[in-house]
Amino acid sequence: WRDLRVFDEIHWYSWFIDYYMEAGLMRDMFSHNLTVPGQWKMAILPNYFTKFEMRYGRFVEPGETVPPSYDPMCETLLEGCYPVLVIDPAKLVDPDYGPVEARKLAELVNGTLGFTGLDD
Repeated sequence: WRDLRVFDEIHWYSWFIDYYMEAGLMRDMFSHNLTVPGQWKMAILPNYFTKFEMRYGRFVEPGETVPPSYDPMCETLLEGCYPVLVIDPAKLVDPDYGPVEARKLAELVNGTLGFTGLDD
């Protein structure tokens, strides 16, 4: 299935980044248009529902204005849904800048349960 959905997976990754950059704003996974809670509940389980079942037009009529709504899960988090770190993936694999970007990640997860850091 991975090979069949590789472009969907790439698009989903950008959707996931948008989610945090916009503090949990509900958007359609494929079009990135604002969406309604019914579609959102299906979108957060992308391996359970087919792309056809989750299609935007099933929930939102053409020309319909969808008011912004936010994932209710964000209200359960102390700090809400927001990015805690932004890194540049191109720099992460660059021989000159990679160590600096990797250090940002290491400092973020340092002390987090399940992560053990190595000494410099």
